[in-house]
Amino acid sequence: MREISKQEYILKIRENKWYEEMDTMVEEYPVTLFLNGQKIISLMCTPSHIKELAYGFFYIKGLIYSFNEVKSYCVENNNEGARIFMITDHSNDNQNGLNYFELSEETIKFRGQANQKKVKIGELGIGFKKVLDHYKMTEEELFEMMSAFSKKSDLFINTGGVHSIGLYKKGEPILFYDDVSRYNTYNKLFGGIIMEGINLEDKMLLTTGRIPQEVMSWLIDEGIQCVLSISTPTRGSVLLAREKGIVLMGFVRQNRLNFYSPIK
Repeated sequence: MREISKQEYILKIRENKWYEEMDTMVEEYPVTLFLNGQKIISLMCTPSHIKELAYGFFYIKGLIYSFNEVKSYCVENNNEGARIFMITDHSNDNQNGLNYFELSEETIKFRGQANQKKVKIGELGIGFKKVLDHYKMTEEELFEMMSAFSKKSDLFINTGGVHSIGLYKKGEPILFYDDVSRYNTYNKLFGGIIMEGINLEDKMLLTTGRIPQEVMSWLIDEGIQCVLSISTPTRGSVLLAREKGIVLMGFVRQNRLNFYSPIK
């Protein structure tokens, strides 16, 4: 098991006072993913839950469709990082050379042709109450859930250097992951989802990260119906959530939040 944090000697300045001390910093390592003998990509990541990272990356990118189709999985560790080899029962030759961080044509098209659904006065207030009823939570329980989520990561508390993500039901965590990259947190989450065979119908996705439009499109494609973030969504993600009827909340901190889009 690789270390996920280490200490280095640094200088700190606080209120015009200087002092030197050891500071805990998050570690990151390269992980290279291979599918059916073909190198797909190298990712810098927090060295935990890398199996979920691999499964989730391949699943989100459409290179695998289920956990059961993977015939073999192995990890090779070295001083520099790790290599993950996955074998499936189908060929992925048509994926050679793709840029896996490139936006889809559908996402780019939506940016210019968004169906800007009008929200009527009072509709969001009514919608928020419907969401609480649908997920069987009170407003207080929702804030308590997000507060507990924001404090759940020991790695963030010690380093401040990772993003966190979780899948929750009725205020309780089902899956929880950290990583230096917010994109890797989604890979790990969906890896956990397909490995555990989790039904997403009554689940909430909680994240510390910003919600850009391309991330919202992933979540919608994979069946997520409710997204809460400590940070902010972009306008494109708000418009997409409204069009598709996905619950979206941002700046969920302490006893405040922004509610952008109710369920249909």
